Amino acid sequence: MESYTEFEEKWADALAKFLTKYFGTLQFLIITLAFIFLWIILNLGIIPGLKPFDLSPFNWLVTIVQLFPLFYLS
Repeated sequence: MESYTEFEEKWADALAKFLTKYFGTLQFLIITLAFIFLWIILNLGIIPGLKPFDLSPFNWLVTIVQLFPLFYLS
């Protein structure tokens, strides 16, 4: 008979399962593409009255996108 502690799921395990399940969905892909598209539109300076915060070549965006594989590897 296995003990109760062997069945108890730790919060880190539950989070890992959720993230693994969510990052592989079409919904996540659509949200990611929308985020990137919105970031580029906001920073091209084509919206009057809005000052770009990450000028081309979008260094902050590149940094954020480069962090994505960390989620896939964990």
